[in-house]
Amino acid sequence: MKTSKLHPIAFAGIISISSSATAATSIRVSIQTTGPVGLAPGIAGFSNGSFDIFDPGSAASAALENLAETGSPAGFMPSSGGAILGPGVGPGSPPIFAPGASGSAVFEVADGDNMFHFASMLLPSNDWFIGNGDGFDVSSLLGASNGSSLFFDFTTVWDAGTELEDFDFSPGNPLIGIMNPGGGAADFGTDQGGVVTALSGSDPFGAFANADLGFDSTQFDFTGEPIARVTLEVIPEPSTSLLAGLSILLGLSRRRRH
Repeated sequence: MKTSKLHPIAFAGIISISSSATAATSIRVSIQTTGPVGLAPGIAGFSNGSFDIFDPGSAASAALENLAETGSPAGFMPSSGGAILGPGVGPGSPPIFAPGASGSAVFEVADGDNMFHFASMLLPSNDWFIGNGDGFDVSSLLGASNGSSLFFDFTTVWDAGTELEDFDFSPGNPLIGIMNPGGGAADFGTDQGGVVTALSGSDPFGAFANADLGFDSTQFDFTGEPIARVTLEVIPEPSTSLLAGLSILLGLSRRRRH
């Protein structure tokens, strides 16, 4: 599998599934959409390298098809240190990530889980997504000092090859000015029977069927501009923060007694 140019990203609201058997590093994963399109809820997490989301040039798995066509990441879970990121999972998490939206989640990452994974449906589309097929190595953050960080841009948009492009079955149309609300269920549109391929070039929405006549598709392009940016930052572990707070309180208490 080729390593994608894309590199990770993440959202507000999580259900954590992390390993506590070994030492862990607290990492805040933040995402901001930087392009003119949006994102659905996604899957983000860390693994020991045994987890995989997709292979370019191969048919999409059932889990990837569900994610790319409906925005649901429920079929995926990294082998360890993973979380599902999406609406209603945590306080204040948005139903979608519109252009310019951002969010974050904190992961307790075990020492062996140095590979980061992410995938999310691109809105609007029938089966387009961003993500990294191979895990991205973040070993430099594990056990690193607080404030250590990495950031990466997602620049490639992938076509899962599972459904033909048609705005009648494309969730998120209003994000780019198409007032038809579109579909949202897996296999709701016409099956494509293709493989996962990278999209490129200008006017990516120009070939969609049932476009609103007033929609100017030429304002969009996938020629290398970032779709979203992900930042991973090491933060104090909750236990460390608690001990620091207790130390401060004890110090204040001693001063008052004296």
